[in-house]
Amino acid sequence: MLNKICSLIGGFFGAMGGSEKGNKLYRKLGLSLLTLCVVSFFKGWSYWNLLCFGLFGIFSCGYGITDKISGDKGSPIGNFWLQFVKDPIKVNYPTRGTIAVLVSILLLFIPILYGNWFKFILESIIWIVIYATCSWRNWGTIGKLKLLKTDLFVYGYFILYVFFLVK
Repeated sequence: MLNKICSLIGGFFGAMGGSEKGNKLYRKLGLSLLTLCVVSFFKGWSYWNLLCFGLFGIFSCGYGITDKISGDKGSPIGNFWLQFVKDPIKVNYPTRGTIAVLVSILLLFIPILYGNWFKFILESIIWIVIYATCSWRNWGTIGKLKLLKTDLFVYGYFILYVFFLVK
């Protein structure tokens, strides 16, 4: 039950950070704090848990793709991958996948300290595939806040990913 509640909160933080009316701090700080709480709740307090705040930096990297029509200059990660994948749609896969891989690398402290490498590898692969294939899709919005359904799903799953790693 706790995992479902936290997943809903995580989805909300992620979606608020991506909505027109929201602030990106919801995603960056909200998901960092929620991840810290989940890890600390199940594994106890450790200074290593503070690595969860690295999510703030990763979710700040950006994953925009250069768009000449809108004038968007993109992000360094998006522009890097655009050199190799010329299709403006397909470039989203490696761009978003890079962000997901960085998140998984950051969370390496969990199996290092607490074990269960098989679970970490399996869950990380699932997380990377979900983030790379879903996070850039437009599944529409929900509610007056115009929360992106995609963000609700992807960041809600992210918190479940953390739960899977620590339980």
